[in-house]
Amino acid sequence: MRNEVEAAIAQFEGVSQRITQVVATMSLEARGKLIELRRDHATAMARLNDAVGQALRGVSHPDISEITEQFHQHFGDMRRAIALHQGKWPAVLIGENSRAYVESAQIADAAKAKAIGWIRRVLVPIL
Repeated sequence: MRNEVEAAIAQFEGVSQRITQVVATMSLEARGKLIELRRDHATAMARLNDAVGQALRGVSHPDISEITEQFHQHFGDMRRAIALHQGKWPAVLIGENSRAYVESAQIADAAKAKAIGWIRRVLVPIL
């Protein structure tokens, strides 16, 4: 369980880093790559959700109900932030107002950091 959660975190963070790298260049070719990476990001996020869900079902802990509720809250906040960011910034608009894009991306990145940090700090140690 722990290994799958850690592997899912690594995959999710890896795709997130590749998105950041691609956006930095934002050529026409990069916009196409960003669309592909956003799909990969959604897949990695689903894998992480599944891995954590499976791990939570297999853990015997006195606070498992509260931990499960906290996970859903953090993960849901992260998903909403990412969805709002991507909805506001389709690949074709990136580069037109880079300051606003960066501010939007920072909000999504902060939500990711909070959720992943919580998983590492609270969930991984009990697996």
